[in-house]
Amino acid sequence: MGAPNGSPAMPADAELSLRVYPEEETLVLEVTNAGAAGVRLWEQGNSWGWPMPRLYLSPEPGGTAPHCLAPAARLWTRNFPSSVEVAPQESARYELRAGDLDPEALKAVRHLWEQPLWVQGELRCEPSAEAVEYGVWCGALRGQEQELPPPHAWLRAAPEPSG
Repeated sequence: MGAPNGSPAMPADAELSLRVYPEEETLVLEVTNAGAAGVRLWEQGNSWGWPMPRLYLSPEPGGTAPHCLAPAARLWTRNFPSSVEVAPQESARYELRAGDLDPEALKAVRHLWEQPLWVQGELRCEPSAEAVEYGVWCGALRGQEQELPPPHAWLRAAPEPSG
């Protein structure tokens, strides 16, 4: 049975978790399926999966107005709906580099690269006809807020926006 929006419902025994960690100049959002059934997610390299990962960050824990960093819009010259089945006890990765992020949102946080940051990852998939056709999970999954110590190469590595 599908979700009310027509998208596939998450399996009743699905238990997804999301964690964020730095890896050199990349910030990794790793979604793990701790449930007993597979869950299909969009791959990041297409227009359906590209906007899924986002970050909420603040210079203090429990910040009341965290900054949202999401992938910048991009033009796709080749695009097709590709997805991955995340089997039970397996994980899928979404990677964000500073050059992937919306440059306007980066302006507000770039100066924080040398201080501790509190981050919360989110994976969000909006309903679509393609999600229904390919059986891809739709919804929002947020991880726990966690502290990331500096330096934040993934934040500093972005080219300065022009204009």
